[in-house]
Amino acid sequence: MMSGPLLIGILSGSDVIASWRTMMGETNPKDALPGTIRGDFAQAPEANAPMMNCVHGSDSLDSARREIELWFGGATEDSK
Repeated sequence: MMSGPLLIGILSGSDVIASWRTMMGETNPKDALPGTIRGDFAQAPEANAPMMNCVHGSDSLDSARREIELWFGGATEDSK
């Protein structure tokens, strides 16, 4: 699941999930626009090779809460 060092963070703010997902770009780097994180830094798969994704973002508040619990072992004030 992981191929190198990992940096984990919690973003907060108004409409942060949609904003972050826009900055990340499409899940498949082949479809991600230049100027997005995936468009500029991820590696698109060749044939049957695995996708080399470089960023993740929760797709909903429920997912964010679950992932915060998984990685940090508890909720922050902003995630409650």
